[in-house]
This record gives sequence, structure tokens and C-alpha cells, in this order.
Amino acid sequence: MKPIHLTTPALLAALLTGFSGCDSDSSDNTTQNPSGGDESSITVKTVDATDYDNYAYFSLASGAVVTASDNWDLAFKRTEFIMNGGDSGSKGVKMALAYTPAGFYDGTDTAVEATFLSALPENYLEIIGTIGTDDNLTAFGSDLFTPTIPTMTTTETDGWYYYCGSNPEQCDSAQIAAHKIVPNEDTWYLVRSAEATDGNYTFAKVHVTGIDYLSSSAERNVTLEMYVQPGTDSTFGASTVTAVLNTLPSSETCYHIATNTVNDCSGAWDIKHKRIGNSSSLRLNGGASGTGDAAGSQLDASDLGKLASGTDLAANVQEMTSSYYWTQDVTASDYGKYSATYGWGWYKSSKIYPNYRVYLLDDGEGKTYALQISSYYHPETLTSANITLRYTEVE
Repeated sequence: MKPIHLTTPALLAALLTGFSGCDSDSSDNTTQNPSGGDESSITVKTVDATDYDNYAYFSLASGAVVTASDNWDLAFKRTEFIMNGGDSGSKGVKMALAYTPAGFYDGTDTAVEATFLSALPENYLEIIGTIGTDDNLTAFGSDLFTPTIPTMTTTETDGWYYYCGSNPEQCDSAQIAAHKIVPNEDTWYLVRSAEATDGNYTFAKVHVTGIDYLSSSAERNVTLEMYVQPGTDSTFGASTVTAVLNTLPSSETCYHIATNTVNDCSGAWDIKHKRIGNSSSLRLNGGASGTGDAAGSQLDASDLGKLASGTDLAANVQEMTSSYYWTQDVTASDYGKYSATYGWGWYKSSKIYPNYRVYLLDDGEGKTYALQISSYYHPETLTSANITLRYTEVE
């Protein structure tokens, strides 16, 4: 599983809903329509988040972009933002949802297209000034590391392992008693390599087939089975390739798809098995986990095919360049994703439309702000990844 700089209220009327750009929300948590907000106290800024690789760090107190070593609150990169708290920073910033305007989502949390397409930003400015410090509809939370390949699963459609304490039906009595994890062999992931050769990535359809606890030590073997499409090919190989990642507690082991080699992560790698104590995660060399371009997506039979043979992927994945398809490891919260339950917008027909939700932000230093993202596009040029942020300090 990637977004926000200076405008004035007078320019907001120009922010019509017909934006151009690309890159994809849900819960109908609403309060009564507020009234009587003080617009004069609301700060409006548009932060340039067009860089694909580096965050733009923003201070609410100064209303300016600062450096990562300064006292920043939020940082933006394309469609997502992080906050200076939790796994993303040390300041203690946390957020909660305070208000969702009526009409953007129906009773099943489905976006109402007509509302999004007709909404004008000036109609949702006043509500920011009506929010109080106790108006949070959700608990305050901060950023957490979220891998592209999910960790523990409670179904057969997401994570790469089952924890026997939570899924006893997947385990035998000895595994349950020892609180072990077992592989979820039914879920496959499409992984893109961290580097491209002559413009072509290597791809692998991957699932985990083994998690072995070695009796003589604290080592753990995680076995990956995969079909590989080399960068020079347009189809996957018909035979599987396997790799065993042998990892000690509080260490990591890496795998390089193109060369089918396991290493200590000091060389080229695409997939990493990382253990923090006894916890395990699979990470990709991109986003929050590495400097490469590795990314992935969960496969299912309805879109790309995942079973039977290596050649059942209908399309040539070298052509799958859409950023909304590939996701990378991130350290973020639900609030920082435009496609999350409490996210800030909705993706439709290659455009991102804001839902004008208002959030409460505790800056970790005694100040609370009500804030809203009102656009993904520059108010004058309509360039994407220039998200307008509107906020005010609340008592």
C-alpha cells in the first residue's frame, strides 16, 4: 500500500470537484450538522507533496513546511500522510475522527457518488470552527507499521500465518499449547522486485508453505513457495521455486527473487523475514521497509488468479504500472489513507474527491487542532499531490 501548500478562502471557491489526477473509503460516522463556526480563525495551507520518495514535513503551529529534524506534526507524500507519533515519530501526535458530513456515505458505508461530485469546498469550511476537544467519535490513535503482506490472519483471505491461540482450528494441540504460528497456504501475493533491469521488474507469486521451529535453538524457518516471472519474460514459469528464510529472534533474513538467493540483508533483496523478539513479519524492499521499489498486492481468483500453475496470471504484469494497484509497506494510521475506513477521500474515475471529514489532532505538547483535508489538487494549477489542509486550534 502513498499526500499536502498556501491558499486563501477566496480561492477555495475555485476548487471544483472536477479534478484531474490519479491514485482510492467508508464509515458513516456523523454528528448533527454543526453551525456557528468561526471561519476567521481557520488556517488554510496547501503543502506540496508531489515527491514520490520524500515526505514534506508540516508544522501546524508555524503553518509551514519544515525539516524532519524540526518540530513537525504531519508529513505528506502523495496520497498519504504520517503523524509525528507512534511508529512514525517521537512527538506523541495522535488523531481521532470528529465529524463526517451527512450524505457522503450510505447506511452500508458505501460512497454516494452524487454527493462527492457535487460537493463544494466552501460549504464545508465553517464546520471546522464548531469542533470541540471532546468531540472525538473514535479513540485517539497514532501511526502503526503496516506491511503489504499482512501478518496474522483470522480468515483465509489476508495474512500469511495463523496464530494458534486465536485460530485453534488451524493447529494441533501441541501447537496450541506452545502458542505457535502456522502458515496460511491459501493466500497468495504478487510481489514486484525492488529494482528493474532495463526497465523491467521481476515478479513473483508468493505464498508461505512452512513455518518450522528448530528444536535445538530459537531459530525459525519460514518457507516461501513462488512462481517467478523474470524481467525478460512476459509469463510466469510453470514450476515453483522455494526459499527457506532461517531467522533468529531479533534479527532478519532476506531473499532476492531474480537470483533465487537468501542473504543477511546486506546485499540486494526483495522480501525480508524480520523478527522482533519472537514476532514475525514479511517485509518488502520499498516504502517504510527499504530503499527499493518493491511493492505487492494480494491475489485472488476474481482478478489475477492465484492457483494451479505459474501461467494463470492473465495479463503481463510488466504493464501493471497503476499506482493504485501496487502497495508498499507503510507506517501510517487509518486517518492517513485516502482509502481507509476513516480516511479523507474517495477515488473515482482517476480523481480523488475529499469527504470533508474533520479530525481532532493532539500535538503531544498540550495543543489540540480541528483539521480537514479539502483537496488533493493545487487550487490554481490543479496539479495532483498538492493537498489543501484547513485547521484551527480548539480549546
